[in-house]
Amino acid sequence: MVNKTTFLILMIFAFVLPAFAQPNTFVRAKANTKKVQVKQPFQLRITVYTPTWFTSAPNLDNIVIPGALTIKEGRAQSHYETINDIRYTTLYFDFIVFPVKEGELVIPEMPLKYATPEEGDFKGKEVERKTRSVTVMVDSLSAGYRLANWLVANSFRVSESWNKDITAAKVGDVLERTISINATGTVAALIPSSDTLSISWGKVYQKTPTLKTEIADGTIKSQRTEIMTFLLEEPGQYTIPEQTFSWWNPLSRKTFSKTLPERKIVIEDNPDLAILKSLQDSLDAVNTAGQEETPEEKPFTLFGLRIWQLLIVLGLFLVFIIQVRRLFSYLKKKQQAQKAIYLSSEKYYFEQLKASCRQKDLMIIRNQFFTWVKKLTEDTNIRSLNDFILKYGTPEMMELHNMLKKRLFGKGDSGAEFSPDKFTEELNRARNRILEDSHATVERHDFEMQLNP
Repeated sequence: MVNKTTFLILMIFAFVLPAFAQPNTFVRAKANTKKVQVKQPFQLRITVYTPTWFTSAPNLDNIVIPGALTIKEGRAQSHYETINDIRYTTLYFDFIVFPVKEGELVIPEMPLKYATPEEGDFKGKEVERKTRSVTVMVDSLSAGYRLANWLVANSFRVSESWNKDITAAKVGDVLERTISINATGTVAALIPSSDTLSISWGKVYQKTPTLKTEIADGTIKSQRTEIMTFLLEEPGQYTIPEQTFSWWNPLSRKTFSKTLPERKIVIEDNPDLAILKSLQDSLDAVNTAGQEETPEEKPFTLFGLRIWQLLIVLGLFLVFIIQVRRLFSYLKKKQQAQKAIYLSSEKYYFEQLKASCRQKDLMIIRNQFFTWVKKLTEDTNIRSLNDFILKYGTPEMMELHNMLKKRLFGKGDSGAEFSPDKFTEELNRARNRILEDSHATVERHDFEMQLNP
């Protein structure tokens, strides 16, 4: 016979353990390779599994990996996967990782927060799971290559253009050289800059390069645009040396190079510069003479205002800022309260149901339908799903619901073709009947109150 102590322990476990129950859900992180070259991209997939469905997805807009750059590839994708005879609903997120250091690249554990119902329940329960760390080896560069100039690309193209004819320039002219580098399979931030050029016949000014990266159909296309400005100061004939660009192709595992040829620049003397110099000297002399005159004493002002005027303006501005902040705080709280009411309303659950119909995922449609009707039971006299269909539905809705159940749970009978669009139309009609019924109930109650105050 079980004694009192054992019975008490069993009772404690019976009441306490359900409070700590967690949905049977887990996450995984997997790289599509175990070894890469420096700056060679690879794919990292993070997958979330649940035996029910997701009421809120994890926030994975971006991840941080020490020693690497990451880009999110598209949106999260949903799927189904069977593991040990259990059918899981999955969400997976793909990232493109670019290691920028040699050696061992460790992708650390990542905590993920999301919500999913327990099996047999429909309310989402927030959980937190961690991925396991993933290690990828990054090869060292071959002898003779520097990390700063190393580029990994599937294809490469470089071109240059000038804003003027460089064979007919004059002293004082400004020449602008544009170098455009296009590469696929990498991001613009990893394209090395062209060699810094120094000249003795003028001054060189480098503008901030323009970087552009886009992902289309799984292909990364990047462009780096560099603009170099030359101020010509010495006449003569000069040469801009050739520039060589190299890259490593991960498909052929070979290094290739392209060269911009050298350019001849012819700079002629400019006699107009003497006139400009004389005019500049005259202007400098006039400015100097004006500075020698004794300026008239004026009271100290700031922004055209005296000190006491400036203090009044600052005080009024401070009062205005305080009032604006109070107004924004009030509006923000009001908006949050309205949003909280909406997120717990029947209308919100109905919009979620219509959205699932547009996605055409039958399991999600079935779950959202059940959740919406469950919400209706709190606000109306509807007792169950069948009660809802009998009171407010139509034979067409009943037939569509039976088709949905056969498609999802039927054995050997897939059922007729289920139409989410027709189901949405029937749902709208049923909801309109509910709203009309609720409106009529309120009017009847008001009328009875007038008769029997």
